[in-house]
Amino acid sequence: MVESKCDTRGRAQALADLGRAHLAMGACGSAVSYLRQALAATEGLADADEEARVRHRLGFALWASGELEEAKEQLQAALTLLESGSDKHRDRKIAALYTSTQHALQRVLVELGRHPEALVVAERGRCRSLDAVTEKPSGTLNQANLELHAQQRNAEESGKERSEPWSPSSVEQILEVVNKQKAPVLYYSLAAGRLYAWLLQPHKEN
Repeated sequence: MVESKCDTRGRAQALADLGRAHLAMGACGSAVSYLRQALAATEGLADADEEARVRHRLGFALWASGELEEAKEQLQAALTLLESGSDKHRDRKIAALYTSTQHALQRVLVELGRHPEALVVAERGRCRSLDAVTEKPSGTLNQANLELHAQQRNAEESGKERSEPWSPSSVEQILEVVNKQKAPVLYYSLAAGRLYAWLLQPHKEN
């Protein structure tokens, strides 16, 4: 008997809810099991947002279980799905999910000792929310981070026009902007109650 898409969606949501409930009770093992089943069901729905939600929860469950490497993979996959739509940041629920995923991924990467990767995740998240943030008074901004963005924007304007917004995929891209600024940048990120900071030094020319 072939299961309908409606039945599959209902089963996926039920499994995801069970996983969330078990995680809330501290039963990480069963939470991971339910969420893996939910993910398997969700992947057949072609619903990127729902898949991202399940991967987000699975990432948290794996993180709580101490399985940091797989937690990183699930959170990164969720983040990629959430970044796949250019207008999704305008939806409050998706924005909240993105922020939670991005913050969790930063913390997992730091726990894994992958600080450069955590910096890239922080910068990608900052750039995604920059349009909304820059509408607020400048006193609320991370001034060093804003200066980094301004320098990057100037570099873009002086070179050929980019077809896509700034969203670095490596720490080398961020350091390239710092090198053009020719001054140290103290970059910091507040992720789920944890403050992380990076001192970015430009390369000295011989």
